Amino acid sequence: MSRISLFLNHWLVARTGEEIGPRSTFTRFKSWVEHENAGRPMAGVLDTLHTQAQVYQGWIQNAARRDGSDLDDASMFVYRTQAAKLEVVKPVLLWLYDVDRQITEDQRRRSLAAVESWLMRRALLRLPTNDLGRTVSLLINHLGSGDPDLAGQRTEEFLTRQRRRGTYWPGDEQIVREVPVTPAYRRYPRALLRMLLETVEDVERGHTGATRSKSGVRIPRHTMAIEHLLPQKWRSNWPVEGGLAAEIRRDERVHRLGNLTLLTTSLNSTVSNSAWHGQNGKHAALHKHDVILLNRRIRDMAQDQWTEDDIDARTLAMVTSLLGVWRVPEGHIGVPEDGQSLSDETIDMRDLLAAGVVSIGDTLVGRIDSSHVAQIGSSGVLLASGREFTSPSAAAKHLRGKQSNGWWYFRVADGRTLRDVRREYARSRLGETVSPRTNSS
Repeated sequence: MSRISLFLNHWLVARTGEEIGPRSTFTRFKSWVEHENAGRPMAGVLDTLHTQAQVYQGWIQNAARRDGSDLDDASMFVYRTQAAKLEVVKPVLLWLYDVDRQITEDQRRRSLAAVESWLMRRALLRLPTNDLGRTVSLLINHLGSGDPDLAGQRTEEFLTRQRRRGTYWPGDEQIVREVPVTPAYRRYPRALLRMLLETVEDVERGHTGATRSKSGVRIPRHTMAIEHLLPQKWRSNWPVEGGLAAEIRRDERVHRLGNLTLLTTSLNSTVSNSAWHGQNGKHAALHKHDVILLNRRIRDMAQDQWTEDDIDARTLAMVTSLLGVWRVPEGHIGVPEDGQSLSDETIDMRDLLAAGVVSIGDTLVGRIDSSHVAQIGSSGVLLASGREFTSPSAAAKHLRGKQSNGWWYFRVADGRTLRDVRREYARSRLGETVSPRTNSS
């Protein structure tokens, strides 16, 4: 969509409090002008549109800036929601900054902070986005039915009442439990991941959800390279003791948030995969980038080596920083009504292997054809027909000769499908009971 079409759609949603599809924008705008505009001349409507469009354009242009200058609340909101691919929430921004509506700056800031926290916490957990458009329209209706001077408070009240998995506002406990074990580099889009790392760096520089640094200098946006501290190809220069179990434990941490940092320029492959110490080691490479406080912290905490325990500690610290930026109201627990907060899709075979729910050497059998057999190998790969596959669905596709959902297709020895095993493991992460693994013969 062109920017002007997208703006008009967002403006119309803000005016009507309705969820309006892009293809319906013109028809709904025509109806609004003719029947809901209270006889206001078209010249007046166009004047309002022009003024609002200029403000909207300013947010977009500010969000695209690649320097480290501070942004106003609205422009930062736009930058972060664009990084998370959540354009659908812009109508709330337009409602709060409507030229015909007077809302105090404190209330705008409080409302925006609540919406941003709601969105970013859901993005951290990779929760569904298909209900957000409807929820945004309901929020606008809720705000429009009350006192604009209480917009911030009413936004918080509305969002804390959301209980469905597609709309709830996650609390601290769930995020602290789930995000630290998420393979962030694989799960998050690059723009979102870079923004998360930038946000942690900004906290190091004195910017939090409620406070801006006196220096006003944030890290440059959009431009930084994302680097693994423990290399993706660690086996070349990072030996580990403890056999296969130690290798699995290390593999699990390679892509976690605490093993990632920002650099002003990408390292070449030799340095990127080098050992921690040495003239061309990772520790020395970080020294060249110590203008970034994230890297200064890493060098200070890991003088001798960079370990799995260091990754775990840094991941938790980074998650804590993000929760300090995207706060929830005091006392808010934030769990969905059905209790199923962990998305099954965020769990892969390596998660099940690490948890002991399945084991290396276990045999999986096809539901439709028992001759379709796969064996669980190291690092969660599946071995079938003499080949390795990185996912159950890839193995099932090879065996069946067509697209297949391997989580549904394969059974473990006790008859449960991999999908059942994965769901039970998800429940166990929420404090429920998980069935023990069963080794196959």
